[in-house]
Amino acid sequence: MKPAIALGLCSVLAVMQAVAQSWWMPLRVEPRSDLADIAWSTYDARGPVIYYNPAAVRRAGPDAERFFLLHEYGHHLLGHLPRQALTDDPFSRFWVTAEVEQEADCFAAARLVLKGDRAAVEATARFFRGTGRTATGPYLPDAARAEFIEGCYREASQELGLEETISPERSMPDLFRADESETEAVESLAFDLDDDFVKWNTNGRPPVVNVKCRLKNTSRRAIRCDLLVLCGTVPRDRAKGDFSEWYPYDARSVSVRIASGSSEVLRVQLRWPKNRPVKTMPALRWVPVDVRKAVDGGFMRCRFDGPPSPLPKGDLCQALRRVIAARPSHFAAFRGDKWERDPDATREVWDATFVLPGARDATVDAPTGDDPSQYSATFLRSRDGARLNERWTELNQLLKECLAGEFDHRERVRPGTSKSLRFFKTVNGDEQDIVTLFLRYPTAKGEGYLDLDVIGATR
Repeated sequence: MKPAIALGLCSVLAVMQAVAQSWWMPLRVEPRSDLADIAWSTYDARGPVIYYNPAAVRRAGPDAERFFLLHEYGHHLLGHLPRQALTDDPFSRFWVTAEVEQEADCFAAARLVLKGDRAAVEATARFFRGTGRTATGPYLPDAARAEFIEGCYREASQELGLEETISPERSMPDLFRADESETEAVESLAFDLDDDFVKWNTNGRPPVVNVKCRLKNTSRRAIRCDLLVLCGTVPRDRAKGDFSEWYPYDARSVSVRIASGSSEVLRVQLRWPKNRPVKTMPALRWVPVDVRKAVDGGFMRCRFDGPPSPLPKGDLCQALRRVIAARPSHFAAFRGDKWERDPDATREVWDATFVLPGARDATVDAPTGDDPSQYSATFLRSRDGARLNERWTELNQLLKECLAGEFDHRERVRPGTSKSLRFFKTVNGDEQDIVTLFLRYPTAKGEGYLDLDVIGATR
């Protein structure tokens, strides 16, 4: 007897609503080698979490992996989990019923329809048919569960008016394309939700970078690529860098420059299949970037959504004095890797080998024309104006304690737009800037930032 399809419990509309809510539900995804299941949704003292068994995930394979993670996401987004009880006992199974399991299966299947990812459903069905397990507790026998999931996928396809035989463009790269040794080294789980690709990296491993590219439209013949970055140093947090621009393309390939400000950080070469006309390119393609190349490209400098760590005040003041002392040499001792020269750039730029404590990254600009050299450190980039203000206040006070006895200073505030704090000395009646602190508030078009600049000696 065929199991009844539970899509009525979890329609495509419900899936879309739940996924929309996921933007406001940050979820941690963490490995547990002692986990008896492939993956497990729960709450702990830190909030909602999905645990997964890395070895079991690898056995299931990269396509089935996407289904299992969406299944666990479904438990969270569909309200299956009693938070208060699970916080005390994260592995309690009292809430697991046949109904919630089937609802989560159909959530995952319907979401995969929306993404055009039939491969994940087929791989999951093959996985369950290969186990031979019979029914246990609230779970269907594995063969029946495979049929149930395929039925959910068919019904969701019909509800959306799609053919059951849809041939998907892969909505995310094959993360198991690397050899086994590299997969072991990275030890990570990836998933795709809300047109975001997030790769959760564990054990302080290097960051993982992926690029999402899509057509603007076929008549304009332009393509846009967004760079998504996750740092491995704080596995529970997600860092997302968005460096994007529209690029024209003329042939079957395009070289896309991914840049942060004036800094070119990566080039991505995209190639279209020879048998596919450019005008029928899929609307979404994923281009994986090699992890080691990403590290070499400097992607260790990532931004986190969590609160900034406290500033090391004593260390920062001492380090700042060291940078100020390097002004006469135009910070030559701090010049690291040189940026590839942009044809439109007016000056040369290097990554700084010395970064002020508490700063995210730093660069050194060469002097050019009447403009002096400059050492620039970024302390915070955020869309949260309150966070920027909080760090501004802390840095403002620290700089005054550190420098006010040596230099004059002046503040300027443009409400809702920016703030600046200048430390300068007066030479022959002219004010020469030594250190500047600048806050730019976020706008509808982009995030705000807080930078500290040390101005080099004039020529």
